[in-house]
This record gives sequence, C-alpha cells and structure tokens, in this order.
Amino acid sequence: MEDRIGFKKEKIRKTFFNEVRFASKSKTWKDLATKLKTSRAFFQKYQHGKIMLSKSRFDKLLSYLPLKRRKFYETQIITKPGNWGCIKGGIKGIRIIYSKYPKEVTRKWKQKAGRNSIRKINEYKKSLPEKERILFHRTTKLTKAVQELHLREKEGEIFFHPKEITFDLSNIQFSRYDKKRQIILPKKLSPELAEEIGIHLGDGTLSKNKNYFSVRGGYAEEDYYTDYILPLYKRIYNINPPLLKRSDACGFEISSKGIKEFKSKVLGIVTGVKTYVIEVPSCIMESRDKEIYNAFLRGIIDTDGCYYYSEQKQYPVISLGLKSIPLLKKVNEILKLLGYKPYFHKKSYQIQINGFPQFKKWTDEIGSSSPKNQKRIANIKKTLLWSSLDMILACGASDSGSNPDGGTYSQMK
Repeated sequence: MEDRIGFKKEKIRKTFFNEVRFASKSKTWKDLATKLKTSRAFFQKYQHGKIMLSKSRFDKLLSYLPLKRRKFYETQIITKPGNWGCIKGGIKGIRIIYSKYPKEVTRKWKQKAGRNSIRKINEYKKSLPEKERILFHRTTKLTKAVQELHLREKEGEIFFHPKEITFDLSNIQFSRYDKKRQIILPKKLSPELAEEIGIHLGDGTLSKNKNYFSVRGGYAEEDYYTDYILPLYKRIYNINPPLLKRSDACGFEISSKGIKEFKSKVLGIVTGVKTYVIEVPSCIMESRDKEIYNAFLRGIIDTDGCYYYSEQKQYPVISLGLKSIPLLKKVNEILKLLGYKPYFHKKSYQIQINGFPQFKKWTDEIGSSSPKNQKRIANIKKTLLWSSLDMILACGASDSGSNPDGGTYSQMK
C-alpha cells in the first residue's frame, strides 16, 4: 500500500496545485485531473486537502515542476503510511469498545493481546539465522531505549528556562596577599565556574579554620591538571599555583581569604570535612540552564567518576561514587531533568548511567576534560565489535557538545 502525502500548510498546498496547473499547460482543473487519471470531483478532494495524495500521484504532479521547485515542495510535505486511516479508525474503535466494558474485562483482553504479540515475535526470531536474530534483538532493545530517552528529554524541556545568576561580592574580604596577587572573583555563574564547582566537590578541600584551599587527584591525572585544571583556575580566579606532585597524588594548594570566603559565603560550599555533608550549591540548581548543568556534571564525573565497559552486561557505564547522599540525590535529579535514566544505589553510594544511547548522549553533550577519561571513552568505542546501528547509536559523538571528547564515528572507521 502506497504512502500518503499531505502538505504542512494550506497556503503551500494551494500554491503547489496552481504551479502544477501552469507548468503542465492545463487550461482547466479538469484537464489536470485527466492527466492524473482521475475525475474532476475526486481531484477537488486532493486540491482542497480533504484527502491525501498517493505517493505515485504526488510524484506525477511533481514531475511537471522545475527541479528547484520540486526540491522545495519535497520539504513542505508530511508522509503517512498508506493504511494510516485504518490505524486511526481502529484505535478509535478500540477505545469506544473499551469504554463500554469494565476495566477488569479490558485488562484481560490487553494481557491476552500482549501474550499473542510476544508469541508471534518469538516465532519470527526463531526463523531468523543466528546473526540476524541477535541483531533483531539488539535493534529492538536499542530502539526502545532511544525512544524512551527522547521522551524523557522532551519532558525535561519544560523545566529549562536559563536564568542569569549574579553574585553579591560586597561582603567578601581580600587579604593583603590576595590584593598583591590581583586575585579576582566571578561576578556571575558561568559554565566554566560550574565545572570548577564540580571539580571542587569531587577533589577539593576547603579548610574550616584557615584560608586554605586545595584540589588533588591521582598521580595519573598530571596532564589533566597541567593542561586543563590549572589554566581553568587562572581564568576564573587569576591564580597561578605550581603543580604539586606526591608519590600517589598531584594537584595544587593555595592560601586565599578572598577565595575561601567566596566559596563558603557566596557559593555555600561547606568547609572542613565534606565527605558526608557536601551538597550541590543552590546557584547551580537555580540557573535552570542545560549548559550549566552539563558543565557541573563534567567536573564532578572527571574527578570522582569513571567510565568503563561492563563485560557482564555488554554495555558502557558512567559511574559516580560519593559518600554524600544529599549530593548524590541532587546529581540524580539533574540527570533526570537532562533526560537520563540513572540508577541510584544508596547502599553503595553510587549513581550509574548505563547503555549505548545514554553513553552517546553523554559524549555528545557533556564529554570529558580529563585526558585519562577521554582515553577510556575512546577505548570503549574502538574495542567494541558493534553493528553499524549500534555504532551510530552509541559512538556517534559529534563536535557540537559543550566539551566533546574529540572522538567521532568517522575517525573510528
């Protein structure tokens, strides 16, 4: 059964038929209907949008137009399956029938229909060769996961209305040493500051009784600190501390009254032992800005998270482990607003994002600033023996993300 063609706008439909009549050199509408091998009365139904054109008749009309106009009209149409009317009528009929019977009865009907559908799908899968059967199962599962992901993203769109967050710095005191070093403080929340906050919550320490602030990570993170974190702090606070290296760690530390008061009084980050009580600063949540949320997540995952491929489950995992339940709850909330489906394990203090579609979404929109994590992401992409469909869904990281990890599908071919 042929697909049916309609027009997005009434004005476009009228212009289309007028152009076709002129281009086909038809003196009357009846002449054009004759060329289409239909009656004038039936042609009027097409002309006035009462019924949709079949694909073959639309192509016939389109053939009279110049190439440029054909391409234009091909972008102004909507396409529906040939039996769309039957489907619409069937759904309406089922709803009417269901409304006349008790829910207990209709529930049994639905359960029986579901069992019949599963039986038919299983029979179809059994008839396929092994490779095609595996691909069918994987394609079905991925398609469902992608549809759910898009639905969650659409639901989250209602929440996002970016708001500029400015800071009151009038009560912040600078030490004489701060002034000498010309330390600056951010006047408003930016993606860079949001990422720095994420880095602080992951690997930072803010002293309770002293003006001491430090950020430390594993020794393997030297490139991350040298190439990204230190330049980031230079841009935000105009500080230039040396990289400190220990046997099992590297990072930096600084004494600054201005930075200490900004972080504690303005951002509301706890001082002293933060392990169990640290939270997401309210300014992050109040921004209602996707770019801010993505940058914050990138910072915290780069410092306290990890990327790996689960051999048991056969899919990529992005994991965050922290001992602070209040912080994990807020991160979980942010992920849901962005369209992810995180698994929050309270007992093990972990949040996990699983599967190919969510991995692709993350690498497209958030990515990583850490060379170590970028390498892990690249290794996950390169070592998996996926089908073309899986590769597109899971590894098609674009260059459009706020901080892409650099790997693209074309580079892996």
